[in-house]
Amino acid sequence: MLKQYEAYLKAEHRSQRTIDSYLDTCAKMMNYISKKVSDITYSDLMEWKGTLANLSPSSVNQKTAAVKNFFSWCQSVGYTESNPAADMKRLRANPKESIYIGAEEIEAFLGACRSIRDKAMLTVMVKTGVRQHELANLTIRSYLKMRNEGSNFLVIVGKGNKERKIYFSDEVMDLVDEYVIWRNNHAVNSDRLFLTFAGLPLNDSGMNRVIKNTAKRAGLANAEEYTCHSLRRAFATIKSNNNVPIAIISKALGHSNIATTTRYIKTNDELIETAMTM
Repeated sequence: MLKQYEAYLKAEHRSQRTIDSYLDTCAKMMNYISKKVSDITYSDLMEWKGTLANLSPSSVNQKTAAVKNFFSWCQSVGYTESNPAADMKRLRANPKESIYIGAEEIEAFLGACRSIRDKAMLTVMVKTGVRQHELANLTIRSYLKMRNEGSNFLVIVGKGNKERKIYFSDEVMDLVDEYVIWRNNHAVNSDRLFLTFAGLPLNDSGMNRVIKNTAKRAGLANAEEYTCHSLRRAFATIKSNNNVPIAIISKALGHSNIATTTRYIKTNDELIETAMTM
C-alpha cells in the first residue's frame, strides 16, 4: 500500500524530502496502531498523536499533515470508506521571536570556523541562503563544471521540486576552491560536495551541531539558537539591511510568497531607532 501511496506522491510532484518524511510517518503510525488501514479510527489516530507529545508543535503538525494526506488518498482510492484523519487539528504554536543575526555576528561566526570544510560550507549557507538539504545535495561534479565554464551560479532543485539559481561570489568560490583541494587530498569517494569528516552525507542534526559549536566558539549571544534555518534568516536580514529589494531576496531563498520572506527579516533595535529619529 505504501508503495502505491509513494507513487501517488511522486505523481503529485512532491519533493523527495517530503515523500520520505510522509512515508516514514505513515509507516510508524500504522506500526503503532497495528490494525488494517480500513479499521483505523479517529480514536486510534489521536492515541498515536499522543505519543508525539515530546515533539515541538511544528513537528507534530508536519506528522499530522502526513497522516491526513495519507488517509485522504486511502479514501479516494477506496481503501477506506471514510477519512478517520479528517478532524485531526493542527496544534497552535507559540512562536518564539527569532534571534537577530546581522553582518557583525556573521563575520564573527565565520571567523570561528575550525576547518576549511566548515568555513566553505557555512559561508555558502550564509552567502547564498540555501536550505540544509539543498546544500547537502550539491555535487562536486556540478561545482567543478561551473568553475570550468567560468560561470558563477548553480541550478538547484529546492522545496516543492522548484528549480532556482544560487550565485557564488568570488570570495565564496575562493573558499570552496580551497576546500576542494583539501577534499581531493583526502581521497573522498563521493559525488557530494560537502560531507562529514567520515565521508558520509550531511544531515540536519549534524549541521546544526556544527553551527551551534561555531557560534559558541565565536562567543555569540544565543549560540544555542543558531541553526541552519537561522542562517537563512541571517542571509535575508543582511540583504535587506543592504537595501536589496524583498522580491529579489524572496527569489534567492526560493519562496513562492513574499509574505514568507518578510517573516525571515529581523531588524535590530539600532536600525529601528535610527529610522524613527531621522
